[in-house]
Amino acid sequence: MNMPSKYTQAQMAGAFPLSELYRARMARESGKLREGGRRASQPLSERHLQCVWYNPELRPKRLKNTGNEEVVVIDAGRWNLESGPDFLDAVLEIRPGRRRVRGDIEIHVDPADWIAHQHEHDPRYANLCAHVTYFEGPLPAQRLPAGTVQISLRKPLMSNPYFAFENIDITAYPYELEGRTAPCAEALQALDRERKQALLRAAGQERLRRKSELFRALIDELGAEQALYRQLMRSLGYKHNMGGLQCLAEILPISALREEAQGDPERAYALLMGLAGLLPENPAAKWDGQTQSFVRRLWDHWWRMRNHWGEVALDTACWRRSGVRPQNRIERRLMAAAQLFCAQEQMAERWTDAARNLQGESVATIVDELRLLPGGYWERRLSWSGKQQPTPSALIGRARAGAIAANVFVPYAAAVGAIEGDAALNEIPAEQSNSIMRSTAKLLFGPAHPRGLYASAVERQGLLQIFHDFCLDDRSGCRDCPLPKLIRDNWANSG
Repeated sequence: MNMPSKYTQAQMAGAFPLSELYRARMARESGKLREGGRRASQPLSERHLQCVWYNPELRPKRLKNTGNEEVVVIDAGRWNLESGPDFLDAVLEIRPGRRRVRGDIEIHVDPADWIAHQHEHDPRYANLCAHVTYFEGPLPAQRLPAGTVQISLRKPLMSNPYFAFENIDITAYPYELEGRTAPCAEALQALDRERKQALLRAAGQERLRRKSELFRALIDELGAEQALYRQLMRSLGYKHNMGGLQCLAEILPISALREEAQGDPERAYALLMGLAGLLPENPAAKWDGQTQSFVRRLWDHWWRMRNHWGEVALDTACWRRSGVRPQNRIERRLMAAAQLFCAQEQMAERWTDAARNLQGESVATIVDELRLLPGGYWERRLSWSGKQQPTPSALIGRARAGAIAANVFVPYAAAVGAIEGDAALNEIPAEQSNSIMRSTAKLLFGPAHPRGLYASAVERQGLLQIFHDFCLDDRSGCRDCPLPKLIRDNWANSG
């Protein structure tokens, strides 16, 4: 299953033919959009890191500078919405010695971005007190203002098993423009509906291509089966529990899950629930007989596995329970995982065959597979204490199954060279609109635009791609954004 990357690069290009069109017409003046390098397997941007720095609940408690001294954040500074450093007037304490430094903070993904972004001789950065990056690799001290503290976030963030960049709501930043039309919307007014949708479809295919490249990197690192298991577990968690389910997939590899389950979904569920720290220890007296019997059987399985796995079990604090629809409770999603992964059959091979043999119909086949998983105990239940529902409730609903098809199945199938042409993309069910899609659509098309402009899954992926390429890191209030010029030059009069 681990096909050479050189082979799959060509296959991916054929799966997303409009992706090249987007890159050719939408490249920034620097020559390309953000991608590649050691960032390729990391779903983060400077905006993610700015949120981490600003929010004390996300920022690691134990930070160190390049001299291995502890750094305590007394004041993270004011988030700068104008040009210049990302945060102003911060206060840090360096220990031991409790030396305090005051000044501005600049955030980058890679230390070398300081030089690439030409900050070195910019007087606006003269008051810098810290250069905060994700990756390690200190810059020579003389390249930074005197006394600048260098801090890397990668190790302290990755040491937290409950942290995931995908859980950060980057839309908290005030992107929307009030009382005026955005420059990109003015440029898009010259395009007819067909050209607007062509732009979105090209952007959407570019986003799916990048997801496929990330998947290819995971396959090269973990193998096809473990990579697919990891990404499916993440997707089952939706936005609230992605990090926890990814962590579960890492501490319990798919090979170990299958060995322990022995083909029995109930054993697999007991192991997943035990490792998740979610197995009820004291069944309530008010629970009905079926529930109490089911919980006792789960404990019978877990007791036999607990000595081996109990030390790596997660804390219940890593799970988001409030604000989650009953149908999406983590207990039900873990049952879906048990049904999907306990079989001895290799899912990676089966999904690859489905993509190759069914082509345009393969997406619908995968969606049906996900929606029709046996529910077991949870087929007519939404909680331990609730009554049985009059009708079955799928472990994975249609919307989530469609999202998995778009964000996991299609990128995986392209990553292993199982898709020829983009016919399968037309079969992807459209995901539910989210806050990023809505705010980007409002900027691009104005507040009164027709929702049919982005009705398809690929067009909605296109909104997300444009947001990440142009809106995410723009701090000029759209003033310096290159998107309007690219639209006028490359889309207004093109085929």
